[in-house]
Amino acid sequence: MVVYRKHMHTSLVIVLLVCAGGKVGCTEEYQLPDRVYCDHAAGISFTYPYQSFVPDPCVAHIRSQAGLRLNLYGKTYEHVPDVTVPEQVLRQFIPGVYRWKECDYYEGTGRRSFAQKKWAGLGIIAYEGRAAGSRVRMVFHHQRVDMLVLSGINKDTDTLAERCLQSMEVLGSQDGVRMRYNSSQSSEGQVYGHDGIFVDAKEAPLSRGWQEPWQIESAHFHFSGIAPTHTLWAYATHLEGVLTFLQQWFPIEQQSPYKWEIHLTKTLQQFRDMSGEVPNAAHDAIGIRTGFFNPMSMALYTLTDRQPKTTGHARLHLAHEATHLYILLFGQSSQSLPVWLSEGLAVLFENTVTSSEKPHFGLPRRRLKILKMYYKQRQKTVKPLANYILDFAPISVQGYAESYAMLHYLLSQDEKGGARLRLFWKMMRSGQAGTDAFYDAFFREHEDEKHDIRPWLARWNKKLYTYVCSGKVTKALRLQEE
Repeated sequence: MVVYRKHMHTSLVIVLLVCAGGKVGCTEEYQLPDRVYCDHAAGISFTYPYQSFVPDPCVAHIRSQAGLRLNLYGKTYEHVPDVTVPEQVLRQFIPGVYRWKECDYYEGTGRRSFAQKKWAGLGIIAYEGRAAGSRVRMVFHHQRVDMLVLSGINKDTDTLAERCLQSMEVLGSQDGVRMRYNSSQSSEGQVYGHDGIFVDAKEAPLSRGWQEPWQIESAHFHFSGIAPTHTLWAYATHLEGVLTFLQQWFPIEQQSPYKWEIHLTKTLQQFRDMSGEVPNAAHDAIGIRTGFFNPMSMALYTLTDRQPKTTGHARLHLAHEATHLYILLFGQSSQSLPVWLSEGLAVLFENTVTSSEKPHFGLPRRRLKILKMYYKQRQKTVKPLANYILDFAPISVQGYAESYAMLHYLLSQDEKGGARLRLFWKMMRSGQAGTDAFYDAFFREHEDEKHDIRPWLARWNKKLYTYVCSGKVTKALRLQEE
């Protein structure tokens, strides 16, 4: 875990300053748990220091702020190599000479509860290798070998390295699905603390601030923070549904093996301390910043719901920030998206309905109600729509709703709206700048003979005003699926 104090200069603080342009200052200590790497296909997982840099969200190469470097290598074999000679196996991946000893994979409790034979299965063989400044954990399992190689080890990072190596886990199975032990327990209503000990969520007391946050895990998310413990799984289930829906419209070849970190604060002040009131923090419908994301740590932060039995507002904020993070991580050239489009897409998916058999688009009713009132009072749109197209400046609270209304119009007034949305994603994934990709998918055909889009934008401005005031924007989107 890592402790944050006011004005403490760390790599994560630097990342937030660079990515968000804001100041991070904490008025109380925050202990953020180790992050989670989980490769469901390979059947292997481990945890690593929170203050780490991950160059590629799909590759297990990690650099911690403390100077520790972690690399995971693995291979599936048709004929398993001689497990009694780990050095020969290691040389297939990296050079080096290590001193080896066999370890008991099934030893340990607490943080190593996953090592139970009834969960992990039989036949797992583990070795540990040591060399100057480096250690290796090698695990043979299921016709496969995986090895976690740590380098940059010294007296200051030896304890940290030991924790990483001890966390290396062979995934078990629940209902035929590979998963981490912590995920299986979370799905059964359990929460755990920094010691790895599980407690029934209904009996768990509220954690004492960030010093002892409760944690749960789902397939792709790792939650920690201060929240009514019985609501944590509701948040996780909803976010998994949102992620599935995002992948439906914006497909990717593979999901990241790094679990997204979700942090919930209890009070608005705690959230502001954690987020530093960064400019990319999301606003709710009345202008209070209540969520933000950090792409470098794949983390989302939000204020938990004030009422113990509600999960509404936090779910909206988490889905909003998850949309931003998903598009930024996997959209290749998504950094070039204008703000209106980035926020419009986030509002579009923040209202995903996951409680039905199939996820589908919901409506930001509160945002649209305020936008309609704004239009009728001012007798005009928030700003000319032409100003949005290439505008990268922050937008107002009403601009969030207007951005959504623009997208709603484009998607619903064209029977090919869904196909155009997927085309935009495909072009952006192929490397085309996000602004250009959206323009080609939605706007290019509206240019006049002089290749000028401005006459059409002027007409669209009037149509959108009528579209919002007439209430058509409040009809749920039903886009054609492939």
